[in-house]
Amino acid sequence: MKPLRKVLTKKNFKEYLTKMPPNKRVGVKDSSESCPLANLIKSEGYTRVRVGEDMFNVTTREGNGFLPKWAHKFIDTVDSLCSPKYVTAKKALKILEN
Repeated sequence: MKPLRKVLTKKNFKEYLTKMPPNKRVGVKDSSESCPLANLIKSEGYTRVRVGEDMFNVTTREGNGFLPKWAHKFIDTVDSLCSPKYVTAKKALKILEN
């Protein structure tokens, strides 16, 4: 299993999203357990993942870490702009690239 600091890179997240079909739901806005970043971390083998409850931490059964600045911005944007509540790979990539 990769360390969280290597999982939570913008490059790794972009690669994860580009492997998905554009209309695939990759997460749920306003959900610390099912947001796109939480699902990225789960895809790397982590369990009991919670992302951004206080906007700074990632907690998992296997250990904790801090969110990088780009991830804070991504979460803020997803939670404030996305409608409906499901986030597609296409929408997540667009947000990530802006």
